[in-house]
Amino acid sequence: MHLLIGGGTETTSNVLCNTLIDLLTHPDQMAMIRSGAVGWEAAWEEEVRKDGAVGSMPFRCANATSRTRRRNHRQG
Repeated sequence: MHLLIGGGTETTSNVLCNTLIDLLTHPDQMAMIRSGAVGWEAAWEEEVRKDGAVGSMPFRCANATSRTRRRNHRQG
């Protein structure tokens, strides 16, 4: 049950931290948010587009037909 309730918090906190780091290292972008010219929603969406948490997860893909644990895996 704990896993079910806590699921997804790591990716959310990672995107939030990355958004803040990017804004702190790009003061011109932070100024746009502080002035109200751009909203936090836009910054969040840009961060997810640029550095989405799922995009950094390692996925495995067979580059040739292989066999593991008595299973055949096709290329691709």
